[in-house]
Amino acid sequence: MVSRFAAGLLLAGVSCFALAAEKSPDQTIKSLEARIVDLAGRGQYADAVPLAKQVVDLRQKKTGTEDPDYASAVANLAVLYKSLGHFEEAQPLFEQSLAIRRKVLKPSDPQTLATLGNLAEIYGDEGKPEQAEPLLKQVNGIASPEIANGAEAAGVSYLHQNRFDQAIPLLQQALDAYRKTYPAGNPKLASATANLAQAYIGAGKPDQAEPLLKQASDAGGGEGQAEVESLTRQSDFYVSQNKPDDAAPILKRVVAIRQKMGTEDKNLAARVGNLAVLFANAGRYADSVPFWQDNIAIYEKIGGPDNVALAGSLDNLATVYLNQGDIDNAEPLIQRSAAIYAKAGGESSPQYVAAQDRLAKIDQRRKILEQQKQQQEQQQQPQQPAPPKQPAIPR
Repeated sequence: MVSRFAAGLLLAGVSCFALAAEKSPDQTIKSLEARIVDLAGRGQYADAVPLAKQVVDLRQKKTGTEDPDYASAVANLAVLYKSLGHFEEAQPLFEQSLAIRRKVLKPSDPQTLATLGNLAEIYGDEGKPEQAEPLLKQVNGIASPEIANGAEAAGVSYLHQNRFDQAIPLLQQALDAYRKTYPAGNPKLASATANLAQAYIGAGKPDQAEPLLKQASDAGGGEGQAEVESLTRQSDFYVSQNKPDDAAPILKRVVAIRQKMGTEDKNLAARVGNLAVLFANAGRYADSVPFWQDNIAIYEKIGGPDNVALAGSLDNLATVYLNQGDIDNAEPLIQRSAAIYAKAGGESSPQYVAAQDRLAKIDQRRKILEQQKQQQEQQQQPQQPAPPKQPAIPR
């Protein structure tokens, strides 16, 4: 977020304001503004607010309210409130500053555009995109960080309200502005591209969403959180479109990155499990195995070796092996899940009883297979020739 705190002032802090009364109004304002810049730069917005209020009062006494410098003082106070998340305090101040700047500055003045963008962003963050939309239509095609932020906030607000067709033009406006404002690889580009793709998906236009999702992953720039989010959305899209082959390499990459970052969680485990189910339901059991294995590894890491979610995943992988006729790989998985169920709910729990039943069936199946093997071996043994008949002895 770009904000203006009395451009051109020195950033040096002023340590003492006790002598402010002895200074001229201009000196006092300059000292206060320098201190505000210093505090805001260190994230101490609450400490800067009373100083910004003093500047507003001093500017009003010096020039009145129809003045660009007074408008800047009001906007700076609004930016501080906005940074604190105090939107109710920020909104009327941005509205006041914008009204003044429209009177005393050109419509295309960067300060006017910055205030308009900040106000649009406030409306979006407050869930009032209808109030942001007409402002942003006035500056469509103009690029600035504030305009881009305002358009994205309003578009995302529509997105959260499932008003996808209204979100699309605003999110497109934000993306166009970001592309003009930031270099390739900036996380803003990936986020805005992914948001626009999500709006197209919600509007039932997956063909327009797919290339945007690919662009979002390319724009992520490295293996950080933005890259993970872009790739995850892309994978989710392919799963929702029943395209497991497209989702699989992307989700594998997500798992690898998050393992490296140490940020695995149950949501990631669920995504991996969903893709495994997609393969299994298509009868592609071998393709589902590595994803069940990843699912098991994640649950074991985040919940320990005895959590029930892990037991369920062990059962799922065992089922895949059983569907392939592989009881040797299935049996130890069910034995392990049975032990978890017994520890969690006792040997009378339904899960433990069901696991024991499956083990009994596996044991029965193994005995049948062993009998069949013995029969086959017996059939394959060479027949011993019958001994020659002795000639009959005449009587």
